[in-house]
Amino acid sequence: MQTKLQRGEYKTMEDFVADLRLIWDNAAKYNGPEHDVTKMAYSLSDFFEQRYKAMRESTLLSMIRVHEIDAKEENEAEDDVIIIAL
Repeated sequence: MQTKLQRGEYKTMEDFVADLRLIWDNAAKYNGPEHDVTKMAYSLSDFFEQRYKAMRESTLLSMIRVHEIDAKEENEAEDDVIIIAL
């Protein structure tokens, strides 16, 4: 993953997250569910998923706010045009 990051091979956050999840899945697949490596992988996974969910929600809220501001400004600009046209 580090090499992919350095080379800019991840085009989306989802691509990066998919590789990260694959590493955790492989930990369980190749070490077994009771192995310490698997337990650590699941612990990291839980931590990451909580933070990733919060980040996505925060980003979505920011995008909605920007869209609302843009829509408001667009409506105000249209109102200005109408006023000028009168």
